[in-house]
Amino acid sequence: MSQPYRIAVINDKGGVGKTTTSVLLAVALARQSGKRVAIENTDGQGSSVRWISRLVAAGESPGKLGLCLYDARRKRAVWAKATHQSATSLDVVLVEDKDRDDAPEIIVTDTPPAEGRRNDYASLPADLFVIPLLLSSEDMNVALGTLQSLRVAFGKGVDARLLFNRVKSGSSDMRDIKAFRQQTKVPAFDAVLFDSRAIARAQVLGWTALTRAGASAPVKAVADEVIAIIGGASK
Repeated sequence: MSQPYRIAVINDKGGVGKTTTSVLLAVALARQSGKRVAIENTDGQGSSVRWISRLVAAGESPGKLGLCLYDARRKRAVWAKATHQSATSLDVVLVEDKDRDDAPEIIVTDTPPAEGRRNDYASLPADLFVIPLLLSSEDMNVALGTLQSLRVAFGKGVDARLLFNRVKSGSSDMRDIKAFRQQTKVPAFDAVLFDSRAIARAQVLGWTALTRAGASAPVKAVADEVIAIIGGASK
């Protein structure tokens, strides 16, 4: 690919797991696709940056995995090799590997809620829009509104898909999701992210927390669908 494939994780509502989805999807794509994957943080809170920092501080190597950050202002990848403690806060600061400048092949963008981007959908062009949502009437209505806004901004052919998050395993949630999809006919991922403490902890403790708890399968399933979508788009 001459240009990186862009994935935007977006929803007009906050609190639906956009950052967790962005980070875990990026890690899974780097592990499963064999491509260089970058996380672009635009949510204003620097959540994705902090996650990569924790990963490096814990002794993991995002660079070896093929995972980096994307600096939209400078339009370049930032590969981290170490961290140091900030002199002004409790955060750790990434030390850039300036000897590495290879460009990402996939960019996953963690977007802010609507108020953070003033509903400017056109400023977030992507090849694929992932809309994480929770299984509640309010969340489903907002997600449908987000989908409609993307279609207005980019046309009805825009590739935007719902991703159900925090689904309770062993409950009626899967039946409710099936009914919702049949009723609305909206595009959605077949895989879902379950309501798992391991998934929540993975944002703080890294991917190893997910694998140790045996909870990585749903994330890998979503990544597999995305890889298939990318493969179809490149033909």
